[in-house]
Amino acid sequence: MTRIRTEFFAVIAVQLLALLGCGNLLAEDAKKTGHAEKKPKADGPTHQVKKESFKIEVKLKGVLAAGKTTEMSLHPEAWIRFVVLDAVAHGSRVQRGERLVSFDTKGIDKAIRDLEAQQELNALGMKQAEEELRLLEKVVPFDLETAKLMRERSSEDQKLHEEDYRKWSVKASNKSVQSSEERLEYELEELKQLEKMYKADDLTEETEEIILKRQRNWVNQLRYYLERTKNNQDRLLNISLPRTDEDVKRRKNFESLNWERISTLLPLTLSRARLDLAKRKYDHNKGVERLAKLRKDREGMEFKAPSAGYVYYGESVRGNWVTMSALTAKLRRGGKVMPHEVIVTIVESGKMTLMANVPEKELAHLRSGISGVARPTSDPDRKIQAKLERIAPVAVSRGYFSATISVKLGKNEKLTPGMTCNVKFVPYSKKSAIAVPSKAVFTDEFDDDLKYVFLIGKDGSQEKRTVTVGKKTSKKTEILKGLKEGDIIALSKPKEQSTDSKGAAGKSPAKKGK
Repeated sequence: MTRIRTEFFAVIAVQLLALLGCGNLLAEDAKKTGHAEKKPKADGPTHQVKKESFKIEVKLKGVLAAGKTTEMSLHPEAWIRFVVLDAVAHGSRVQRGERLVSFDTKGIDKAIRDLEAQQELNALGMKQAEEELRLLEKVVPFDLETAKLMRERSSEDQKLHEEDYRKWSVKASNKSVQSSEERLEYELEELKQLEKMYKADDLTEETEEIILKRQRNWVNQLRYYLERTKNNQDRLLNISLPRTDEDVKRRKNFESLNWERISTLLPLTLSRARLDLAKRKYDHNKGVERLAKLRKDREGMEFKAPSAGYVYYGESVRGNWVTMSALTAKLRRGGKVMPHEVIVTIVESGKMTLMANVPEKELAHLRSGISGVARPTSDPDRKIQAKLERIAPVAVSRGYFSATISVKLGKNEKLTPGMTCNVKFVPYSKKSAIAVPSKAVFTDEFDDDLKYVFLIGKDGSQEKRTVTVGKKTSKKTEILKGLKEGDIIALSKPKEQSTDSKGAAGKSPAKKGK
């Protein structure tokens, strides 16, 4: 078995050697016939590598912004109508305390006077409500106690009337009638006895007549008394007592209802008086507060400069007076300004800064503290020292970031906020560097970190050469390794490279630079 394996591997080795020999023969034949692989030759523009000055420049356009400004706005708390009568001109120089804008104050002055008069009435009404509440707090408990007492007494009076007064009134009336009847009866009997006696005695007719007449008159008077007593009894039983019964009952019902009314409503009246007083105090305090706000708003309409400086209409946003046109239209007679909007800005003389927009692609080149040169648009030949202070971390618009640049200005500077300057920074420079056109440096399609060029040989052939790149601009790329001065490179890919990236030239391994 071991012998068989040895023979098998020996056969395989002989066949491999035969194949290799055929390959060499084929290669020699190709050389003889001129079909050997050739490197592509340059068929386009080239560039000769040399050492030169290389630098990265960042050019920005900035707007001068005042270092110290005071934005002037109206911040009313109660008044909302602000009509302009007059205003200082844009760009005027003003002193501290000088009036900037004159407003029509007739409306607010009238509102203040009306509110002052109303507050006097409110104070009187509040005082009256306090006195009424003070009296109510004394009267209500007394009225409640009185109503309760009257209700109890009416119940007692009804009971007393039904159980005592009515019974005794009827009894007394009956007794009066009975007494009158008995008395009349007695006197009639006595009259009869006198008449009998006078018939039998010897008295003279004149005396007899007088006594009988008196007795008869008395009997007639008693009859009248009896009739009147019966009439009084009838009136008592049929009129007076029924009416008294009704009156007693009504009085009891009235006092019960009065107690219910007073016990229910008086506490509510007292609570209402307290709430009314509280509301009057609240309204009074609100009036006091509004009056104070109106007076403060009135003072704010004096609108005087807090410091000396130049007057600019509107507000500055990164050096640009974005609302100047709108405010110019408003700051004339009859114009109206809105609360809280920046009406004017006081710009004090002195330090200014440049505000510029940095394209996002330049952020990698810039850093805080880098120095540069600014040239005013009004005087391009003049150089002003500039220094990048900071770049905002948040974009001000898509693809742009705000940069604050300090500038060194003279004392008698004629530049003013809003003027523009061109600023140039050189964040990187090298006096002697190998830099080639950026279009001559290519990126490997399988490795973004791998860069290469096409080196032109003396015979015109092209060699794919890997290079190490440094800084880069849109036009030039710094080469750190892979090329030397005097080398010639192609500015474009060979046709075989550009048309067939999978061809032999594309597959040939790139040679390392020396």
